[in-house]
Amino acid sequence: MGLTYPVLYDEGAVVYEDYNQQAAFNATVFPQQWLIGADGVVRYVNNAYEPDALIAAIEEALEDAGR
Repeated sequence: MGLTYPVLYDEGAVVYEDYNQQAAFNATVFPQQWLIGADGVVRYVNNAYEPDALIAAIEEALEDAGR
């Protein structure tokens, strides 16, 4: 896809704990997809590979950000 942004690593599981990941999923599965808006609100979470769903969530978030 030609992406140039870095993959984030949650050293010390700080984000994992802040967003209460264990409550979102019954098991820890990696990799996971999390889309967090500029306002800090979790907009999309998935522990399966569903690129079309992620792309749709990103496009929706970008549209909302433009309003």
